[in-house]
Amino acid sequence: MTSQVQQPLQAPQIVSWCHPIGTRDGTLSKDAKVINAFMEQTENGMALVKRPGTVPILTVFGAAQGCFNCSGYAYYIIGDTIHHISGGFSLTIPSVTTNGQQYYCVSDVPTGISFIKSASGLWKFTGDPAVVGGTLTKVTDANYPATTVPGIVYLDGILYVMNPIGTVQGSAIDDGMTWPALNFIQADFVLGAGAGIARHLNFLVAYYTKGTQFYYDANAANGQVTQGTQLGPVGNANWTTGLANGDSIVEITDVQYFLATGHTRGVIAATFNGLELSVISTPYVEKILARSTMASVHAFGIRTAGHSFYVVTLVDLNVTLCYDIAANQWYLWSSLVGGTEQYFVGGNYLNGQGRDLIQDMTTGAVLQMDPLTYQDVSGLIPVTAITPLYDYGTINWKRVAAIFFLGDIINTNITVSISDDDYQTWKNWKTIALSTVRKMLQRGGRFRRRAFQMKHMDNTPLRLVDARADLTIMDS
Repeated sequence: MTSQVQQPLQAPQIVSWCHPIGTRDGTLSKDAKVINAFMEQTENGMALVKRPGTVPILTVFGAAQGCFNCSGYAYYIIGDTIHHISGGFSLTIPSVTTNGQQYYCVSDVPTGISFIKSASGLWKFTGDPAVVGGTLTKVTDANYPATTVPGIVYLDGILYVMNPIGTVQGSAIDDGMTWPALNFIQADFVLGAGAGIARHLNFLVAYYTKGTQFYYDANAANGQVTQGTQLGPVGNANWTTGLANGDSIVEITDVQYFLATGHTRGVIAATFNGLELSVISTPYVEKILARSTMASVHAFGIRTAGHSFYVVTLVDLNVTLCYDIAANQWYLWSSLVGGTEQYFVGGNYLNGQGRDLIQDMTTGAVLQMDPLTYQDVSGLIPVTAITPLYDYGTINWKRVAAIFFLGDIINTNITVSISDDDYQTWKNWKTIALSTVRKMLQRGGRFRRRAFQMKHMDNTPLRLVDARADLTIMDS
């Protein structure tokens, strides 16, 4: 029997490029996703916008280990050596017990004094406001912990670190070289082992594997200075939500972001906003997180191109997840290295001398993220958008007369392909020039359920609103 064609649909049907991650099994091999772009509301609808690119700042190579500001100058740690971002100054960190560890820093406490620590040591960096450079002195106090977890906190004149069993140890007031034996506090052991430490607002946040405890400066609140610890637990500010990896903690505009775990299985992305704990991960993102061992993670936060992003890389999965705070959306970011697409290389963010600086975690080099740069130091930026399966409300055959693409007029091309078999194969690659006013494809064939894929890889900007398909529906 020959199918009878119904009347064309009265209005073009939308094909949106702006879909959140929708992986069915956490492998990202199927379903919707956006790579190397973010979503932005425009007067014509939601647009897909290419992420900022990177430019080289300091091409020194080695282990990427951290960054800090001191006396108005920005420094990066590469191969256990401190480098000024403009070059011309380097200082090998003395008496390193274990090479290649990540360093955590507190800057200008007070101005001209910064502290850097790895898991196995703490150093005081004394800078000169008049010149680039400084001196390093290692803390040798016997009371300083032999091993510490990620993070270091400066609160009301005291430095704090945490050891792996969960003890928070503090320095003397205004003296990071001295660590009194009695200046410590320990949370309830049911919270598990120590996992990380960070400052949030005027609190010290002690993260454990199975819980979290907030502390405040109790002596300062009471106008007293006594022996022992100055910390006191914040009432009703402890949770049985713990920390999956200490290198996932990022503070962005007074909100703390981290990957969380606890007494139950699974990993979530969460925030502390004041004393309120919130989950920001979707079920689909949590499927991805569940596949990771959490053994190697790096993260950073950045505000650029009018958006704030929490960017976290799961090295074992070769995946970088990016959370767009204002849009409340998750994307994937990647880097093209040696012609191969991999996780996004950036980490160790620093607002350094008025620039958004990140460190290439694979080479140690320092890069600047710039929204007016449209490629990376390592190569072009592969932008990809894959839609969910569209059926437009019926499983009947649909025939595509034409598809019209809405976006900025740019002297570049995109390629579009389709999958009519649930993402198993992609076919009919077509090239669309964005330099024309009327961007369209004709004779799109027929389908019952169809996914669309858009790719762009060029040293140009990109902003696409959506595509609009003229469809007719068959009667079977």
